[in-house]
Amino acid sequence: MKFNKKNNSEWHVTGYDTRNRPIYSKIDKNIANNRVSGSIEAIKSDYDTNTPENIKIPLDGHTEQLLDSLYSQEYEPYLVGGKIRDHIFGKENKDIDIEVYKVKNINNLVKTLEKMGAKVDTVGKSFGVIKAVYKDKDYDISLPRKDSLKNNGSKHTDIEVQVDPDLSIEEASKRRDFTMNALMYSPIEEKIIDPHGGLEDIDNRILRAVDDETFIEDPLRALRGVQFAGRFDMDLDDHTIDICKNMTWKNISSERIQGEHINYY
Repeated sequence: MKFNKKNNSEWHVTGYDTRNRPIYSKIDKNIANNRVSGSIEAIKSDYDTNTPENIKIPLDGHTEQLLDSLYSQEYEPYLVGGKIRDHIFGKENKDIDIEVYKVKNINNLVKTLEKMGAKVDTVGKSFGVIKAVYKDKDYDISLPRKDSLKNNGSKHTDIEVQVDPDLSIEEASKRRDFTMNALMYSPIEEKIIDPHGGLEDIDNRILRAVDDETFIEDPLRALRGVQFAGRFDMDLDDHTIDICKNMTWKNISSERIQGEHINYY
């Protein structure tokens, strides 16, 4: 699946996205009568935050049931991260991560899940994270939030979580590590939401940090970047490399490093 249209003469710069990068849209040309047969497609721009990419990601029936239950309570659930990334790369991914918007009370969300028969683990509830098992399938469910280092800390455990149901997708996704992992998918609209140019970076095989400030909050992301680069045959962009060089590893536990190593295989 190709998203980069810069080298295709039928695609033209029609504007710029939120990171001041050119947006390419297609104009169909009818050479026979020397006229433009269609206006710029409404999508349909590749990289514009406000015009998501039309694509269908197949979901199993149990996941669809769970999402339908959330929609019935007027929540807005999105698939996030690896499921979308791996679908684009043509790789299998059985993990289902869901971020749910318009949740005013997480306890009500838990009740919705339990009412449909899911077993819910609420250990991480204060951080806006719950785990659910539905029909023997595991789901990681989170609420939109901001992460920030408290008291000038430098460890992963120093991160303070602020759950905010009114955060925009763009703001909430800034806490994610790389642009390709910040992709979201709306099952109801069958559209990819790309707030940070992840589709273009995937197409160009570039691994890029989403946000300078949030990226450094977890130094393990430097190791994760190397792991992703090897797994997906990508290159870290120069600015992200510079950020990684200035991150300290002294407060990362050996257990977390070992866990990242295991996740590579």
